[in-house]
Amino acid sequence: MVTVRVRSLAALLERTQAAGSQRQLANAVGISPTAINLLIQGKRSTVRLDTAAGIEDALGVPRGSLFVFTDLALVAPYAREGADAA
Repeated sequence: MVTVRVRSLAALLERTQAAGSQRQLANAVGISPTAINLLIQGKRSTVRLDTAAGIEDALGVPRGSLFVFTDLALVAPYAREGADAA
């Protein structure tokens, strides 16, 4: 399982507040409000890649702007120049 970590708690909190409530974000992503709350409080720092993508999509920010890979050695072989982005 590939995980990513929160890049900036302040940015995540700011974007979440601007978008509405933690509950609304959780519903849009399909995760529990508790999971969002734990991220924002810094009590949880990593999530699955698909969860991070869902959060960034729901907040209307570019992918990779709020989360960063935790293990670049694992993903580096898949990042190649000219690869089609999903």
